[in-house]
Amino acid sequence: MSYNYIKLFSSLFFLFVIHNCKTIEKRGWSDHSVYIEFKSNQPIIELLTYPSEKNYAPPVKLRFLLDTGSNLSFIRKEFIPIKKAPEKYISYTISGSSEINIHKISLELDTTSGEKIASDQLFHVIDFKRDFPFEGILGTDFLQKYTMLYNIPEGLYVFQNMPKDLEKGFTSINVLPEIKTHLVIPVELEKTLLYFLIDTGAEISYLDEDIIKKLNLDSISTRKYTNFTGDIRESNTYIIPNLCLKEKLCSQNIELLSNQNMRHFLGQNSVKVSGLFGVNWLKNYYLLIRYPDRKVFLKSKRI
Repeated sequence: MSYNYIKLFSSLFFLFVIHNCKTIEKRGWSDHSVYIEFKSNQPIIELLTYPSEKNYAPPVKLRFLLDTGSNLSFIRKEFIPIKKAPEKYISYTISGSSEINIHKISLELDTTSGEKIASDQLFHVIDFKRDFPFEGILGTDFLQKYTMLYNIPEGLYVFQNMPKDLEKGFTSINVLPEIKTHLVIPVELEKTLLYFLIDTGAEISYLDEDIIKKLNLDSISTRKYTNFTGDIRESNTYIIPNLCLKEKLCSQNIELLSNQNMRHFLGQNSVKVSGLFGVNWLKNYYLLIRYPDRKVFLKSKRI
């Protein structure tokens, strides 16, 4: 039996946090972008969705999680009629690996005000086992077409053409060029070089348990979490006093989940993933991702 393989880290857990954000200075480029408001403390957007095949199904408003930790886009099967037989996939998440059946369909995506976002976007139709606050996931197969400026939890700007000097005032972040499906960032922690993912689909950040032991962090609680395959797991959580990407990009007292399941998330022959920057870290920054040339920039929201 043959399988397809997907590397995804989407919809892991939903532990909602209320917080405030400042408004980013637009500098005149907002006229060349589409602004979409987030519908949650996570980067969830509402889009008008309908199949690319003419007269297949009527348009419907659906909510999508923007997930830089998933290499594919997904949609809940209840909203799209399916005609073809499913394919078998193996998914890899923080919960480990599991087999899932997936159908495929091409969809059109518009904003609720009528701007075209995507045509013929391939989606993988699956049975979300739990009641998540969204009907679909937009992974890097969609995100890589655009430049996006995230202001979590307020909203984001989507650019099809790169405005001049958009990254002015931001700090450039190194991204491993050999990893095409995810944003993998080298991070130095305790004089050790580690590799982290930037993951807008994870509400809480993550650190490998061996690093937790090395830092001598004590557990503060336990959390249950799930992914869309329906697995429910429990993890100790920890507080790290400072989690820094660079000297000027440090956030204090960040809550972390921890286990060993992310180490080979990118494959046995790829770099070992030791952590991820989730929404509880990313919300402290404006996040600019130029996917067409794989550039990442961050700017602190603190004055």
